Amino acid sequence: DTEWKQIFQQYKGELLGIRRKLWASITTEEFSEAATLRVAWDQGAAMPLGSSLEQQARLAAGRGLATGVCFVHRVFQYRGVVVACEPWCTATAAWRQTMGAANLSRGETQPF
Repeated sequence: DTEWKQIFQQYKGELLGIRRKLWASITTEEFSEAATLRVAWDQGAAMPLGSSLEQQARLAAGRGLATGVCFVHRVFQYRGVVVACEPWCTATAAWRQTMGAANLSRGETQPF
């Protein structure tokens, strides 16, 4: 679905922009700007115009996952860093089968 891909990439791009500005304001000790950006980060980026309520719900569910974010896996407890975001699993069929992507609660069509 090319529409979903465009909406997803636009949203994640805006999140990345907020994250970059937040980091820059912290490193330059502009703490009032950092506080404003932190609120924007916590709320998520503005929803892309023309996105449906279902698409907005999907974006909001993953608003904390953007390139550069550190995380701890809920099940396996390993630590990692998000290096990319995709609107759905684009890995090879062999990888998806090995990893059991189809068995995830939202299947292979959820963002990866």
